[in-house]
Amino acid sequence: MESDFALFGCALANTTCEAIPIPEGANYHIKVNYYVQRDIVTGLQYAQSVYRGPVRVDRSSAMMGSYAPQNEVRVWKSDTFEAPKGAMHRGTYHIKSRFVDADKNEYVSWKWDIQVLGEYAMQNSDFQCASAFVTATTIVFFLNLSFN
Repeated sequence: MESDFALFGCALANTTCEAIPIPEGANYHIKVNYYVQRDIVTGLQYAQSVYRGPVRVDRSSAMMGSYAPQNEVRVWKSDTFEAPKGAMHRGTYHIKSRFVDADKNEYVSWKWDIQVLGEYAMQNSDFQCASAFVTATTIVFFLNLSFN
């Protein structure tokens, strides 16, 4: 099952969007555009924890690598995630994402939500966010991060 959705967040702390609607069972990626400035970043990782209510239902991390300073935008795309499926798994999931390095320095963290919907609800969904656009199966964060 394919879905078209994305979140375009510049100032993540100020991004106040409703939950991103995702059809149950859909495959999706997270894509991050970022800069590395001034100093080398060693062992950069993307980590996320997924909650349904107060209960953590998933935790994952991905090694992005080590990077030297460069003026060009770097792009990282996650492995494929699959949205939960089945009537019992529909609803809102809260996600806490962050970037950390090998020394456990946290560079940025943010919270965002997805809403897993059935087929009928997905057709009637009106996702509205001032900083959103549509792209195939990718949630896009343009972070303008400066890793020092």
